[in-house]
Amino acid sequence: MADKLPVSVTIILPTRNEEEALGPTVDAIPRDWCDELEIMIVDGNSTDRTREIALEKGVRVHLEPRRAMAEHTELASSLLKETLL
Repeated sequence: MADKLPVSVTIILPTRNEEEALGPTVDAIPRDWCDELEIMIVDGNSTDRTREIALEKGVRVHLEPRRAMAEHTELASSLLKETLL
């Protein structure tokens, strides 16, 4: 892409025991299309290496003890600077 969009974007990934899928998912996200891109997981008490893998990939990690994905997305939205869903 020749020009980047002049926006900041946060991609929210609700997770729970996603160690096998998280790395390839994060790697597949294009990085060069906007000025600022943040990837964040909202993790529901994973018992595998999900959080460790996220940190290795430079992903922001937030732990959410509730397990419902809707609650994860709601919480993640409250952590953003600006929200456009």
